[in-house]
Formats: sequence, C-alpha cells, structure tokens
Amino acid sequence: MHVRRTRQRRQNVVLKSTMQTRIKRTRRLVQAKADPEELQTSYKLASSAVDKAAKKGIDHKATSARYKKRLAAAVKKRAND
Repeated sequence: MHVRRTRQRRQNVVLKSTMQTRIKRTRRLVQAKADPEELQTSYKLASSAVDKAAKKGIDHKATSARYKKRLAAAVKKRAND
C-alpha cells in the first residue's frame, strides 16, 4: 500500500508542477506582451493542465476555475491592447 501511495503522490506532484509551470509561462507571456496567437496557444495548454488537475482531484474545482478565469481575463486584456 505504501508503494502505491508513493507512486500516486509522484504522479500528482508531476501534474501539479506541470499546471503551475504552464500558468507561469502564460503569465510571463502576458507581461512580455507576446503576440495574441502565442498567448492563445499558451492559454489553451494552461487551461488543459488546470482542468486535468481538477479532474484528478489535485486542485479543487473552484480553485481551478479561479485560475482559468484570471488567466483568461489577463489574456483577453492583453489581446485587446
């Protein structure tokens, strides 16, 4: 049982780390005023990672929704500038 928990924990850490990295990359692109296509691609990847984390129970659904909402707002604001 202990080995299984360790394996699951490692998988969860990888998924959470991936999610955080993609969110961070998208935020950096927003700050760097990257082109809108690159922003959209980065947002889609981040959004997908956030959804996976919520689906697997790594993050709460409301937390994931909040991450996505804030990222979408930042991307939309930058695209309109």
